[in-house]
Amino acid sequence: DKDQNKKDLKRNSPVKNDRPKKNLQEDIVREYDEELILEAHERKNDLALSLWDFGGQEVFYTMHHIFLTKTGIYVLVFDMRELLELVTREEAKKYLRFWLRSINMHAPQAPLLLVGTFCAEIQDEMRRVDKILRKLSKHFCSQIVTNESLVFFPIDNKERLNIQELRKAIEHEARNDPAMKQEVSIRWMAFLDDLLSHKSSKSYLTMNGDVNHVANKFGLSRQERYIALGLFHERGLIIHLTATEALQNIVIVKPQWIIDALGKVIRDSTIHVDMAQYERDGLKEDAKVMFNEGIASRDLLGYLWNYDQTEFFIDLMKRTMLMSDYQQDGFLIPSLLKENKDMGAVDTRCVVDFSTTFLPHGVFQRLVCLCVEYVSRKTSFDDSIRMNKNCATFPAFAGQEVELVEDPSQQAILVSSSDVEKIIPIVSSMLLKINSNVMGGRLKWKVLIDGKAFQPEKAVELGSPTLDLDVFLASL
Repeated sequence: DKDQNKKDLKRNSPVKNDRPKKNLQEDIVREYDEELILEAHERKNDLALSLWDFGGQEVFYTMHHIFLTKTGIYVLVFDMRELLELVTREEAKKYLRFWLRSINMHAPQAPLLLVGTFCAEIQDEMRRVDKILRKLSKHFCSQIVTNESLVFFPIDNKERLNIQELRKAIEHEARNDPAMKQEVSIRWMAFLDDLLSHKSSKSYLTMNGDVNHVANKFGLSRQERYIALGLFHERGLIIHLTATEALQNIVIVKPQWIIDALGKVIRDSTIHVDMAQYERDGLKEDAKVMFNEGIASRDLLGYLWNYDQTEFFIDLMKRTMLMSDYQQDGFLIPSLLKENKDMGAVDTRCVVDFSTTFLPHGVFQRLVCLCVEYVSRKTSFDDSIRMNKNCATFPAFAGQEVELVEDPSQQAILVSSSDVEKIIPIVSSMLLKINSNVMGGRLKWKVLIDGKAFQPEKAVELGSPTLDLDVFLASL
């Protein structure tokens, strides 16, 4: 009878991993009870979205490149009042340019919706906003989702204006995304369901523990489980980074956990830092040094991360070049350095020119990380290294003094040394490594020495994305 059929469909015993895959898949199908199958049929048109919210402050920009994937739907939210006010317009346009370029670099085929807020306050100014946005976004038209005659979606949260229209537009893009139609093995779905069932009690699982146990239960080979995790990572369901063994061993089932953890270190000290709290816990001096000089102690990092997976986060920040070893037991975080607004005359003999695309936030800071690592490995560490957010001077870089300067106005990095032809292959190799490991390989630049193009051959050999960072630095 029906009740007996339901009982037959319910889970009775774990799936054995020594069965052939075809039989194993049939076992997994039988494990789903009748209610679940009927519910899946009735809700086959339902849509579940995973929402990621990135911090808008500039200090967070350097870490966003880790999380921007080539698939998904991007929603760029801005305050229309700031775009219309003369005193805030340029800063608002700068914000929009950054995000338009960053999204296009990491996800050139992904749909992008521009969403303007506070429309109730500026009902009569929609055409002005549209005109500004069309000019800003003219190079990104192919991926921008239009709203009838407008290139953006005006909304107002307070008055609840146009919210449903925005929701429908996002849903429409999601349903038409080819990635949504990709079929996967039911064993992979069971694998994912089991992993995500731990979200209520855990932020992450270890590969050597829960993940391999679950994969074995559903008959996934070592290679297959990594391919499945890669797909789930690309869809934003989990985070699984694979650059090193330590990173591979952590599968993050709550993506916000890692974003929050990095945000505890990379943050605007004028807004988000409570020095009284650090003083109560005996870490005030460590916190002052980190937020003023960009140098973090291991004690402070452990404290910020609640002493949970501290080594994982240190490895993550080093491998994504957000941080480098500094002196004996410290770590340099260049994105926390203060800007030098009075640099004086800068040597422009050698220019690394990114103007054909753009120079994203974080590239220069990652270059400084690699330079610090390079100098510390080649020579004893030199305390006379001088660093700011936008410039760095290394007195003993490959036997000479080297100065690096970020020039956002020219979308360029300036390199100064007595023998720049010797230095530029090393710098170019570092940029190739940053490009392949963090920027999706879509950064483009040219090196000019005395106004003439210069192509360092050695750099091409060392820019492989699969080359381990330690091996890379040792090979320079």
